[in-house]
Amino acid sequence: MIPLLRSAATLLAATLLLASPAQAAPAYSHDFQWDVGAAAPYGWSAGTIQSAPNPDYGGWRRFLGEFVNQEVTLSLNDLAPHAFVQVDFDLYLIRSWDGESTEYGKDYFGFRAGDSQLFRETFSNGGAMQTYCGSACVTGQSVYAPMTGAAERYSLGYGFDNWLPESPKHGTSEVMDSVYRFSFTFAHAASNLELGFFAQGLQANWVAREGGGYWDESWGLDNVSVHLLPVPEPQTWALLLAGLALAFAARRRVGTDF
Repeated sequence: MIPLLRSAATLLAATLLLASPAQAAPAYSHDFQWDVGAAAPYGWSAGTIQSAPNPDYGGWRRFLGEFVNQEVTLSLNDLAPHAFVQVDFDLYLIRSWDGESTEYGKDYFGFRAGDSQLFRETFSNGGAMQTYCGSACVTGQSVYAPMTGAAERYSLGYGFDNWLPESPKHGTSEVMDSVYRFSFTFAHAASNLELGFFAQGLQANWVAREGGGYWDESWGLDNVSVHLLPVPEPQTWALLLAGLALAFAARRRVGTDF
């Protein structure tokens, strides 16, 4: 890299460092190892907590759920002054999510902040394709293999029984679950914020079993955190503008191969 370009890159990197999420102020965090509660200024619309059945966790991998075709909201009030919000969470997809299947789907998960829908994609734990691609997106490709972009596969310990009704009952049990990790950053400055997590198109079938039962398709949340990102200081804006000006000048001197 020529010296002028190197200087521009260094200045831009410094600007990004000054405005990075390292300055973010934590507003909310919960790993659901205890009850969520409903005390102001924060509150969930649902408080059901489950433990992932994988015996390796010893009952300690707890999460908010299970849910089916519904929206679960987190209300945040009296927030400190800020310009942006960063929301991070783990999504647990449990059992037979059918993705793009036209016979049993389509199975969507989505996320909104206030009135703005930030995310809505199909997911598959089985044989159907899905629209979510994570970091594996390909230009011109609209559907992807099941569990594309998942951080974990078959780790929670949930099984789906393919039992035949004929006597004596017989069949197989297939492990079906996946975990996705998401991070969203968006402009927001109000003192109140409602976050919505929702699923659509699921087969909300309760599968009865001796001693209990389970939902055919369900989901849950874990490790939810909200950080407030401040308004950049005036000197940060000045540094950013200087960096952009230097980068533009360098580009004009050496052409468009930047």
